[in-house]
Amino acid sequence: MYRRKFFFGKHKGEFILDAIESDTQYISWCLKYVEFLKFNDMELQAYHNKMQSETTNIDQVSAKVQECMTANHYTR
Repeated sequence: MYRRKFFFGKHKGEFILDAIESDTQYISWCLKYVEFLKFNDMELQAYHNKMQSETTNIDQVSAKVQECMTANHYTR
């Protein structure tokens, strides 16, 4: 499949899939505010997978912090 590039913004000239991997906040902003940019199915799936992965990582970190706090490893 054809890999598209950004033609505007801070990732101008970069492949959209590469920007999805490196800057999900920017992609989220684009999805919300850039009306003329339409992501294809492959790009949307990559974004979904990346966001799901980041959410899992955040959940794991949160669980570890909670574990440390309840095990009295945390001091104020």
